[in-house]
Amino acid sequence: CSIVGHSIGGLIARYMLERSATDPARNGFNDGDNSMDQFVDKLVMLGVPNAGASQITFAFERLQSSLTGPDLSLIQISQDLSELPSSLPILMNANYVDNATLYHLIYGDLGTGTDGVVTTASALALSLTSPASATLFNIGHDDLHLRATSTGVAIWLGTLLQGQ
Repeated sequence: CSIVGHSIGGLIARYMLERSATDPARNGFNDGDNSMDQFVDKLVMLGVPNAGASQITFAFERLQSSLTGPDLSLIQISQDLSELPSSLPILMNANYVDNATLYHLIYGDLGTGTDGVVTTASALALSLTSPASATLFNIGHDDLHLRATSTGVAIWLGTLLQGQ
């Protein structure tokens, strides 16, 4: 199968492919779990913060004082998406090993080095080898999926998914 993930959804897919089989902290972990990369041919990541997205973490940090009890766990996302060396994307990049899944990056830039949420540097922080690809669209973060048809993202996505 193929997976298309936008923003943190792409990071979740990367985690599933790269780390979940060997992460004893994962719910349901069993020694000897199979890596999911053998079942996924392609992962297309749209606007994924492969080196974190501090712009979005600030919003969650501002919410912290108004959250209580179980809602405080929402703040974990600010730690997971920070640009600190201990954040999930940075740790995943440091331990990345090319696997059986072909990765493609689709990212936006509004002309300022960011799509409004994820910097182009963060989107491109994952080291890819051919035939993997990275494709820029001059659009914002949400437009990568909300306006995919009118911006050409959907056509490019279809091309990637149909290609060998």
